[in-house]
Amino acid sequence: MEQGKREPNKIPYGSAGTGTPTFLGTRRFEEISGARFVHIPYKGVGAAYKDLLGGEIKFMLPDVATALPHIRSGKVIALVVNERHPLLPNTPTFAEAGIPGIEIEGFFSVLLTGGSPRPIVEKLAAEVAKVMRTPAVAERLHGLSLIPVFDTPDDFAAKLKKEREGWAALIKRNNIVVED
Repeated sequence: MEQGKREPNKIPYGSAGTGTPTFLGTRRFEEISGARFVHIPYKGVGAAYKDLLGGEIKFMLPDVATALPHIRSGKVIALVVNERHPLLPNTPTFAEAGIPGIEIEGFFSVLLTGGSPRPIVEKLAAEVAKVMRTPAVAERLHGLSLIPVFDTPDDFAAKLKKEREGWAALIKRNNIVVED
């Protein structure tokens, strides 16, 4: 971070492309820290890892699931995480590292078509939660570095709305446009 302040626009970082969480999270990091970096967009994090491991880019903000094999092999170092993660117990959060206000959350969700009848939404949510709590699925999710969240459909809708509004504000403040 300090080098990104002292020497703005010198350190290259990779993302899964403009507008993705890996890009927007770094933009948020730049806003809060005052550091500035050079964005190298990729078509997905897989391609970015190749250049991260090869030293062409110096960092990126991927999800734990894709980073963990490289961390375990010792090829990359986890410097910070968004929130405490059981598979990276000694890695500080952004806030613990002195950079509060960064929330870069990636999640997988089960969605239905807008306007779906409420009883169907509630039934599906209950069934998904039931399956995610089974030992086999819970173990598999843990192995993939995925942490289940058992919120209600209303809680998830509120969270999604808040996240969408937050990213929209960041995009507007930074005049971010998706490049072809």
